[in-house]
Amino acid sequence: MREKAKTTTEKQKKTHRGRVWLWIVCVLLVVCGAATWVLYDGGLIANRSAEMGGFVDVPAVVDQKTKADVAVADSTDARIKPACAVIEDTLLASIANDDEVDYRAQDAAAQTYLVLAQYGCPENAQYFADMAARKQAIADGLAAAWGRNDTTMTSIEYLYSDEKICETIENRVMQNINTDAYSYDDFLHNANTYAVLYEYGCKSNKAAYMRAAVRELGVAVALMPTDKMKRDEIVTVVEICKSLGVAEAAHLMLQRLKARGYDMEFLLEMENIIHGIR
Repeated sequence: MREKAKTTTEKQKKTHRGRVWLWIVCVLLVVCGAATWVLYDGGLIANRSAEMGGFVDVPAVVDQKTKADVAVADSTDARIKPACAVIEDTLLASIANDDEVDYRAQDAAAQTYLVLAQYGCPENAQYFADMAARKQAIADGLAAAWGRNDTTMTSIEYLYSDEKICETIENRVMQNINTDAYSYDDFLHNANTYAVLYEYGCKSNKAAYMRAAVRELGVAVALMPTDKMKRDEIVTVVEICKSLGVAEAAHLMLQRLKARGYDMEFLLEMENIIHGIR
């Protein structure tokens, strides 16, 4: 009986000890699971895995890549200016300062502001229009003070001034007159020179140049060996008569050429020119 009771007691102790260890294992599993969940939820395990070459959650990687792409796109957009801003930066660099005394520079600045008002950014259009009016007022004031009313003649004004250019032409072209003319080609050259003076010289001398051209041309035609005249010489006579508005000398020359049997087709062309003079 004693041995049987002793055996039963030992079995009960073993059973109790097994249950205790079972509960201890269960508690440890619960604690480890909770700790693992806390660490993973805080990102510690994921980050550690990435550092050690482990796997990282795919959605997290995609999300980080998307954020990086957005950041690059934002920085690229910040570097690319709108077209209107590029136009403004380029043209504003050429604007003259207010202390520039040349009215032409201020006038150019006004025109530049008008371009900016049209092609610059819309939010700056009114400002540029106002600045254009301001610069134009400065330009007009400077021009009135010592710009457009300046009595000093510029080279361009001299070139296109009737009072100056005609005198320059006369002084230079008159040097081509051969006062010792003897042969027909000398007189023809003089006639052509006087015809140039008649067309481009001073108006007050036109009548004198026309008389001189007709005189020299008449002598040249009278002395011409019509059987040996060249076509360019004939054309010169006709052109002189055309510029002077006289046809008598050219008509006389053509009659003499016809009598000598010159090229009739060419003479007919010259006749048409002469008829156009009349």
